[in-house]
Amino acid sequence: MDAESRWENRMEWAEERRRGDDIEINKTRPVTGDWQCEARYCTKTGTVEVEVKRVDERKGTWVVLCAEHNNDETPHELYRGRI
Repeated sequence: MDAESRWENRMEWAEERRRGDDIEINKTRPVTGDWQCEARYCTKTGTVEVEVKRVDERKGTWVVLCAEHNNDETPHELYRGRI
């Protein structure tokens, strides 16, 4: 990666951070036990647990999602509601 592309990446990350989009899905794992989906107004049983965090943090927050809410948008919305 040359210096110009590194500079472009840094500027892109800075813009994402400024907008508040510096959140990423870090890890996923299957849910063990009987947990309810954490999406708003959802009463279904969770199937997957997703770790969501800021890009510059080491650890994030785990959220439980059902199969219907297991997408890219829901974990980000839940995380933004917690910070």
